[in-house]
Amino acid sequence: TALAHYMVLGERLGKFLAATFGASVESVEIAYAGHLSEMRPELVRNAALCGILGTSEHVNRINASAVATEQGIRVHEQKTEAVSGGAGNILKLTLHTAQRSMTVSGTARHGRFPRLLSCDGIDIEAPLEGTLLFIRNRDVPGVIGKIGTTLGDHSINIANFALGRAEENNGVRLALAVIHMDAETKPAQIQKALESLGKLEAITSVRLVKLN
Repeated sequence: TALAHYMVLGERLGKFLAATFGASVESVEIAYAGHLSEMRPELVRNAALCGILGTSEHVNRINASAVATEQGIRVHEQKTEAVSGGAGNILKLTLHTAQRSMTVSGTARHGRFPRLLSCDGIDIEAPLEGTLLFIRNRDVPGVIGKIGTTLGDHSINIANFALGRAEENNGVRLALAVIHMDAETKPAQIQKALESLGKLEAITSVRLVKLN
């Protein structure tokens, strides 16, 4: 059913956020747009919290809300009408600490396939599946080539490469990349590639995300 696919979307968006946020969560905002707000959103919420809290033991879709409460994590929910144009049903998750926040949005494309649509206000569309790298970098010439070369040096084949660019701010433009690797890529290869990518001058952060 459509609800089941949006529960998968919620859990994978939550996992993606937890893997890329890199800080203890103080509060979570969950926003449902379109018909999603009518599809028993409490089940989507629990799936999202399960993804966010997945590093904790014994968390599942049934007890995720209770575990969040036990850990002192505040959860805020909001529903909005469907937006005209683009994806009608959108799930947006935001993680907060006192110092910073991070927001991602996604949809179930064709009602089935979970996809990332944006991150921190930057449009970037990528499938939410498999093993991927999430990279933040300064948007300067040559970065994409260096990323591709570095992964090639470690015999990693790129299955999908999605790029998002922010508006220029004070002469600086930031970019994001979501890179899917072939399923047979070995953990040791990935670890060495992460270390090499982290040394590239324009890259500000690299995170490994395992979604299924």
